[in-house]
Amino acid sequence: MIQPVGIGELQIGRSPLILVAYGIGSCLGVTLYDLGRNLGGMVHSLLPERSPDEPVPDPKYVTDGVETLLNRLLSQGANRATLRAKLAGGAHICPGLIEAPKMAAIGQRNLLAARNVLERLKIPLVAEDSAGDFGRNLFFDLETGTLTIQRVDCREHRTDL
Repeated sequence: MIQPVGIGELQIGRSPLILVAYGIGSCLGVTLYDLGRNLGGMVHSLLPERSPDEPVPDPKYVTDGVETLLNRLLSQGANRATLRAKLAGGAHICPGLIEAPKMAAIGQRNLLAARNVLERLKIPLVAEDSAGDFGRNLFFDLETGTLTIQRVDCREHRTDL
């Protein structure tokens, strides 16, 4: 079965399930996976972190999304000690476009936010396909933990746990 993960959404599940996020550009797709339980999830985040005046956590923000994903997986029986993370995205897909200062290098800011929250949560980042100037489609197989990344230039590669 295939389950899409839209912008600002997260999904968790068990094998046999493939989580799919289309059109990852400056957004970030972050996956967490517990190999021993064939349990995992993906969040498709748009921005690095929410501002202090936004009190409600929202997975459209990388920091909130990763924390919420972790909590949902733990509530379903994931073993925190065996969780592994992978991420993809963070591209600068319009390099000729002049960005507003607040949006400058949003892809890089998303990547930094993800690395920081994973480090703070003590979840190892085992694979990454990031930056560049192209979009990606992500296919996360919860049977194997394989994250397949299809680039818009049709090259494909895999990262495995």
